[in-house]
Amino acid sequence: MKGGGDVTNRPLFLLVILWMALCLQQTNVGAALEVLVLQTRHQVGFDKERAKKITGLLPRELARQAFLIAARDELGLATRDQSLRETSSADSKIELLLTVDAGTDGNCLVQISQQADGGEEKKIWSKILKFEANSKQTYPTLITQLETLSRGEFVDLLVELGAEKPAEDSSEETEAKIEPPSEQELAELDQQLSEVDLLAQFLAIRKIGKLLDSQRESPELLGRLANAYANLGILTEGYWGATSRVFKARSLIYAERLRAKYDDYLFGRWHWAYARAMAGIHFAAIEQLEDPLPEGVEVADLPSLPAWAEVIEPYCRYDTEELGQLVETGNHWARYLRFWSFYLSDEKRRINSTAEETMKDCPLAFNLYSPLAHKGSLGIMHRVSRASMSAMYYACANGWAENAELPAAVQEAASQPPTKASPLNGWGAVLEALREEEDRADPSWQLLATLLEDTAAHVAAANLYVAGCGSTEQSLVPYVDAFLPALEHHPLRGYFVSRKYSAKHEPEEVTRACRDLRFVDPSLWIGYDTYSVWSTKNSRDENVGYDAYYGASRDFTASSLFVNSKRGKLGNKFRQMLLRELKKVSPYSPMVLVNEIKGRLKEAKQAKPEELAAWEERAGFSATAWHQLGEFYLKRLEYEDSCRCYETSFGLSPTYATARDWAWAYEYAKELDKVVPTLKLYLEEEDFGLGHSNTHYEIARFYLRHDRAEEAKPHALESAQSWSGRGLGIAAKVCERLELGEEAGKWFYELSKSYPTYSGLKWYLWCRRSGNVDEIEEAKKLALQQLGPQALQDCTSAGWWPLAYYLMEGDLDRALKMMKLRQKEIPGLYSDSFLLAIALDRDDKKLTEQSLDKLTEWADKEEDPDKPWSTRFAKAVTTIMAAESADQIPLEEFDPLIRDDNSTFGWCDACYFLSNFFEARGFTEHAVRYRDWGISFHDHDRITWHLAKFDAQQLKTPDKTTEEKPVEKSDETP
Repeated sequence: MKGGGDVTNRPLFLLVILWMALCLQQTNVGAALEVLVLQTRHQVGFDKERAKKITGLLPRELARQAFLIAARDELGLATRDQSLRETSSADSKIELLLTVDAGTDGNCLVQISQQADGGEEKKIWSKILKFEANSKQTYPTLITQLETLSRGEFVDLLVELGAEKPAEDSSEETEAKIEPPSEQELAELDQQLSEVDLLAQFLAIRKIGKLLDSQRESPELLGRLANAYANLGILTEGYWGATSRVFKARSLIYAERLRAKYDDYLFGRWHWAYARAMAGIHFAAIEQLEDPLPEGVEVADLPSLPAWAEVIEPYCRYDTEELGQLVETGNHWARYLRFWSFYLSDEKRRINSTAEETMKDCPLAFNLYSPLAHKGSLGIMHRVSRASMSAMYYACANGWAENAELPAAVQEAASQPPTKASPLNGWGAVLEALREEEDRADPSWQLLATLLEDTAAHVAAANLYVAGCGSTEQSLVPYVDAFLPALEHHPLRGYFVSRKYSAKHEPEEVTRACRDLRFVDPSLWIGYDTYSVWSTKNSRDENVGYDAYYGASRDFTASSLFVNSKRGKLGNKFRQMLLRELKKVSPYSPMVLVNEIKGRLKEAKQAKPEELAAWEERAGFSATAWHQLGEFYLKRLEYEDSCRCYETSFGLSPTYATARDWAWAYEYAKELDKVVPTLKLYLEEEDFGLGHSNTHYEIARFYLRHDRAEEAKPHALESAQSWSGRGLGIAAKVCERLELGEEAGKWFYELSKSYPTYSGLKWYLWCRRSGNVDEIEEAKKLALQQLGPQALQDCTSAGWWPLAYYLMEGDLDRALKMMKLRQKEIPGLYSDSFLLAIALDRDDKKLTEQSLDKLTEWADKEEDPDKPWSTRFAKAVTTIMAAESADQIPLEEFDPLIRDDNSTFGWCDACYFLSNFFEARGFTEHAVRYRDWGISFHDHDRITWHLAKFDAQQLKTPDKTTEEKPVEKSDETP
C-alpha cells in the first residue's frame, strides 16, 4: 500500500468483494442492513511501541466516530459503539472493527476489519491519512480528512457491505413536506442544552435525531448536535475510561461537518469554536473567533450571541472574572466552566471558595465531585460526599421518575423507594430497565445506561477517597455497599469490591475481587485511585493498578496535559515536553508559566534578571504562579524576593500552603520574629477544612525547632483538637519534649487508635522507649495493624519500621533476616553499619567479621573531595573496633562527623551506630555520650532515635542533652 491509496484499487478488489458477500450471507443480511456494531480494540497496559505513536485515544475515537456518523447520518443505520458498551440483538446487523495507528511520522493508518469463521480478522478496507504530527495540528488535520471520509468512502464501503443508500427525492411535493425546525422546537432544544446535566444533553441529542429523521438536515440542528456532544464530553471529563473522548470526537466531527456543508451559516464559527473549547483544544477556538467575519458581514449585522457562545473565549483564556460576570446573568455553564478554569490553574483556594456555589448551581454535573474531593479541603470533601449522594438520589427519585421523555419502565424503576442499605437501589433498577429497552434511535438507551453506570463509578470513587481521608480510619464496607446496586454490571465492579478489604491484611480477598479486573482505555484521571490494587495480580497475571496507571496516555487537550503534569515525580525532560505541548494547545493556561518556572528550579541560580522580570509580568493574577516564583527565589537564596512573591500570592488567594512556605522563607532568612505572625495571617481567613489546625501545627513545629516547647504546647493542643494525624502527633511530641509522660502517652495512644494502618506503631514505640510495660500487649496489637502480617510471618515487609519492632522485641533472629533483606534491597554504608550493629548484639563472631570487612572496604576507598563523609565515617568505625582502650579514640575527629551537612545519613543515625560500637567494645562512657547526643536531635522519623531512647530506658541511664540540637537536621525542619 502506498501513500493514501485505497486497498480497493488493487487487482484483488473482486476477490475482496466476493469474500465480503459471503460474510454478509453468513451474518444474515439478506434483508437490508439495519444496524452497525462497531467494535473497539481497547488499550490495556503500557504500550511498548508508544514512543512511535501519537499519544492518546482521541485519534482512534475521531476515526471510529466518523465511521459511525457515516452509518447513522448518511445511511440511516442504527449504530452501536463498543467503546460505550453498546450491543445489538438485531438479526440484520454487521459487526466491524476499526483500528487506528497514528505514527509520529505523520502517517495514520485507518483500517476496518471483520471477523471471519474461526475468529480470524479479515481486513476489508484501509487508508493512510497524512497529518501534521505535533500537539497543535494532529487533531485539526485528522478531523478534516475523517469528516470528508464520513460523507464519502465510509458511506461507499457500508453500501458495499449491504446498507441501502436513501433515495434522493427532490420533487417539489417532497420539498413542500419538509419543514425546517420551528422556533419553538429550537427554543426547547436550547433550554435543554442550557442545563448542566448529562440526562438533559442525552435527551436533547435523541430529540435532534428524531427531528433529523423527520426533516431535512439543517445547520441549526447540526450545530446544536455538535454542542450537545461537546457538553457530554466535558461533563464526563475525569471519568476513567474512553467515554469523554468518544463524545468529544463526535462533537468535533459534527462541528467540522457543519463548517464543510454550511460555510455561510452565521453561527457556524461559534459552534465550531465551542466544540474545540469544550474538548480542550483552546488555541483553535481562540483562532476561530479571531478570524475576520465572512465577506459582506459587519459586526453591526450580528445578532446578540447566545449564552453558550459567550463562554467560549473567557473559558479558553482562563478569564475567571468575565466568567464570573456571566454567572451573574444566570449562565450556569459559566459557573461550571469557571470552576474548571480554577481547577486547571491549580488554584486550590479558589476551588474551595467557589465549591458551594458550584455544587448548588450545577448539582447534576457529577464529574465535579471527584476533583473537589481530591483538591478540596477536608470540610469541602465531606460536603462533596453528602452532596454527591443527595444529587444521585434526587436525580433518580425526583428527576427520572417524572421525566416523560424516558420510557415508562424506566420511570417506574426510578420510583423505587430507597433501602437502608443503599439509597441508590433505584439507580440499579433504572440501569436494568434501560438495558431492556431496545429501539433503533441514536443514542440508544443502552448508551444512557453506560453513562449513568460510569457516573455512579465516578461518584463512588470520590466518596471512597473522602472516606479514606477521614479524621479517623474507618471501614469502607458501608460506602462500597451503598454504591454496588448501581455498579452491578460495571466492568470495574471488582475494583470497588476490592476496596472493602485491606491489601496489607486481606490480600487474598483483594486478589479474588480483582480476578477478572482490567482497566481498559484508562484515562490519566485514574491517578492515585489505583494504589490500593497497585501490585494486585488478575487472572492474566497483570498488575492491575500499575498497568492502569502507566497504561493511561495523554491527549493533546488542556485537561489531559494538566493532569499529566500532576503525576508523581516528572523528569525535567518530560516536564519540558509537557510545557511545550500545553503552551501550544492552551496558550493562556497559567500552568504554562508555573511549569516553566518549575522546570528551571535545578538551575535557579543561572536565571537572568530579565527572565525573572518577564515571569513576574506574566504571573498577573495567578496565585499559583506567584507561589512558584516564591519557591524559585528561595532556591536562589534571595529571601526578600521570595517573601515578596509569597505575599503577593497570599494576597490574591490566601491559602495555608502559601502562608506556611512564606513563613519558612523568613525562617531561612533568619528573620525569626516574622515566622509566627506570618503563619497567623491564615488564622484570620475563612477555613474550609484542616487549614487552621495545620497552621497551629506549623507554629508548634517552629517553636520545637528552637527549643521553645512551652510556647509550642498551646498550638500543639489546638491542632490536636481536629483529631488529624499530624495534630495528634505534634501534641504527643511536644508533651514528650516537656517530659509530660502521661499526657504524651495519651496522645500517642489516640494517634495509633485513630489511624492504625499508618500510625499504629507510634504508641508501641512510645511504650517501649518510656518503659510503659503495662500496656505493651495492647500497643502490640495496634502496631501489627501498621506492620501487617507479613512483617511477622516471613520478614518480607518493606521498610525500616519492622526492624525497629524486632529489635525492641528482642527477636534478633528476625531482625537479622530483615536486615539482610534491607541490605539486598538498599545496599550501602547505612545498611552495612546496621548489619554490624546487629551482629554485635547477637555476639555472632562470623557475621561481625564479615560486616567489619565491608566497612573496612568503605574505609580503604579513596576519599571523594566533594563527598568525603562516607570514607571518614567508615574509618571511625574501624578505629573503634580496633582500639584497645578508650584513650585511643580521637573524639575530636569523630565529633565533626555528627554535625556534617554532607553526611550520607541522619545525624542521629551516626550517633546511634557509634554508640553501639563503643558499647560493644566496652567504652561505656563514650557510648552514653553519643547515644544521648543522638537522642537530643528528637528526630521521630528515624528508627535509630527510637532505638537509642529504648536503649537508654533499658539501661536506666538519664537522657542527657550534651549538644544543642541543630535546626537544619530535625524532623521538625521545613
